[in-house]
Amino acid sequence: MTSILAANWKMNQSLGEIEAFFSALKPQWNQLYSADTRVIIGCPFIYLPRACELAKEMTPGLQIASQNTWGEQSGAFTGEVSVPMLKEFGIDVSIIGHSERRHVFGESNELIAKRAAGILSQNSKVIFCVGETLEERKTNLTQQTLRKQLAWLKELQDLSILNDLTLAYEPVWAIGTGETATPEIADESHGWIQQILAEIFYEKKCAPISILYGGSVKPANFKSLLTKDNISGGLVGGASLKAESFMQLLEIAHNESKAKRS
Repeated sequence: MTSILAANWKMNQSLGEIEAFFSALKPQWNQLYSADTRVIIGCPFIYLPRACELAKEMTPGLQIASQNTWGEQSGAFTGEVSVPMLKEFGIDVSIIGHSERRHVFGESNELIAKRAAGILSQNSKVIFCVGETLEERKTNLTQQTLRKQLAWLKELQDLSILNDLTLAYEPVWAIGTGETATPEIADESHGWIQQILAEIFYEKKCAPISILYGGSVKPANFKSLLTKDNISGGLVGGASLKAESFMQLLEIAHNESKAKRS
């Protein structure tokens, strides 16, 4: 069974820090990476070309992702980047709907769904983020919130594009706060997502969709999260910025993939 380690660097890292990161990772890559682990790094736009060059030195296995992408191929969309632009550099993954896009930049469910559907229609991959605020959890609205955020999947006509979709559950109250949902809370929420997907795609043949957990993931808690049946991997922020902690996460992902396979 494949485990997924997806890093989201957000608006962090300088060119020098990125080069130092890859320089530290490269000598260890062959020992840490295996085909049963999918490894992705979401890099700031301005550094994507250089990150792709550095990642190619460790292929196969390491993918560079855009932290946000527009769904149209071209047009009057100031400040956006498109799938064809990214593919010119070999980038085939986009993180869409991160809680910061929703709550800091005001992107609505409708706008985020349009982004995701447009990217998938161009045969490119999406990590689609969902999750509730603390207020929504306290008022027992977690399931309702997840249903609204995933409602766009009902409109998909071509279910084959689900092969390119990964979901990430990230409770807003646990992102960058140091608070982490317990493995049991995370697994329960992932189970609700699985239930919602089953309802949407009832009697329709489609590939299983992996669900990552995001929300203050660190080497100290990553293993306990991955042991849960409904959790396929992690979407990691701060702990992915340094090569040392990133390599610890990678080793955990590899070991858990191996354990589940056996």
